[in-house]
Amino acid sequence: MFVQKYNWSYSKPRETKGGIRLRTKRGRTAYSNWWSVRWMRILEECIDSGRLSRGRSYARKGQVTNIEISPGRVLACVQGTKKTPYHISLEFETVSDEAKEMLLMRFREHSSFAARLLAGEMPNEMESAFVEAGIPLFPKRAEMRRFRCTCPDSAVPCKHMVAVLLLMAEVIDDDPFLLLKLRGIDRERLIALLTSEASSENQESEADVASYCEDWEYEGEIIGGCEADEAADTDMPPADDKWFGGDVPVISYTD
Repeated sequence: MFVQKYNWSYSKPRETKGGIRLRTKRGRTAYSNWWSVRWMRILEECIDSGRLSRGRSYARKGQVTNIEISPGRVLACVQGTKKTPYHISLEFETVSDEAKEMLLMRFREHSSFAARLLAGEMPNEMESAFVEAGIPLFPKRAEMRRFRCTCPDSAVPCKHMVAVLLLMAEVIDDDPFLLLKLRGIDRERLIALLTSEASSENQESEADVASYCEDWEYEGEIIGGCEADEAADTDMPPADDKWFGGDVPVISYTD
């Protein structure tokens, strides 16, 4: 009987210069806050260990050359085995007007909420408030199925996406309000809304809530390399030097 044999070999990715590298060393955990620990736990629950390991290897080697974060979307470039880097698009559901109203009501129930946000803390109640509003704060398995990569791997998420998600865990550990940004909410406007509500709690009608909520949306800054509208059609731009070298960029929220 004729038996066809296949020789499978592992191809190493092409080397990059100035790529974005994980700060965590092998065998060590650098996530000290509940939100980054939660992010990582979700990745471990939704992604098989082999793919997670391969994605971590890419992230440690600096194969991710660009990351752009905007409301509802993360765009990235990852250098694989081919000459042309792979383009990645991670789409996140943003909050609806109805969800914004529900979130605002839940936030107002906690008197210390605005103070904790001002202190740079992400209250534990934030996740449950999002769940009650019908939208997850953290990505779910079904949401990950909408992630896209130009590599030939049919699995979602592929190792290239995993590398980006692992790098995001480190940045979110330092700035948890990126989670709000991904859902289309601006931290500074949310704080302003909550503090104004606290100072005039008995003077505003429920009709004002909807108009306030319109100001939550984040309008501006994108971090990383290529422009969002050109990411899928252009060559890989140079890596952003703010993302590597051990320093995590300061994420600012503009009006």
